[in-house]
Amino acid sequence: MKSKFLYLFLISGLLSGYHCSAYCAKQENTPAAPEENGLQSIIDEGFTALFMAGDRQAALEKFNQALAIDPNSSGANVGLGAVYFEQGDIVLAKEYFVKAVTCDFRDASAFDGLGNCYRKLGDHKKAEDYYKHAIFLDDQQPWFHFHLGQLYSEGRNKKAAQAQARILAALDRALADKLISQIQAENP
Repeated sequence: MKSKFLYLFLISGLLSGYHCSAYCAKQENTPAAPEENGLQSIIDEGFTALFMAGDRQAALEKFNQALAIDPNSSGANVGLGAVYFEQGDIVLAKEYFVKAVTCDFRDASAFDGLGNCYRKLGDHKKAEDYYKHAIFLDDQQPWFHFHLGQLYSEGRNKKAAQAQARILAALDRALADKLISQIQAENP
């Protein structure tokens, strides 16, 4: 039986551009087969290279190495989407997030990544739909609420943004405070 791994792609929008960070959470229900542990280790190394060391090239190599082992790895596809999003290639990032969803329709981080792409492309309705679906799949992930709250704040929907901030306060107080500050700045 396979272990379940969930990659949470976290992107917080800033006025000067987008800053990315990642959080990888393991949810193990059963022991993984040795080859799955190897694949998972490679994917973890890719996220570490990208978000801890800022080494995009090393991250690309790790995620491509993971895809060579398993072309249907949603984690590796999310990772490549994250790399390309970080590089500003939103169209290519979107392609990898779509592939991740195709590989595992329960990968909440892939839907969040699609939300970030559509938000960056200016399609706020699609972004909202993808963020809501990510939250439907994992309502305990603070970054998903943060991203939806940012989208609402940017769209001048102060009530909806504040509702996300209230939910977020129970999950991550510091992140909720950051969203509240953004809401106040954008919606005086």
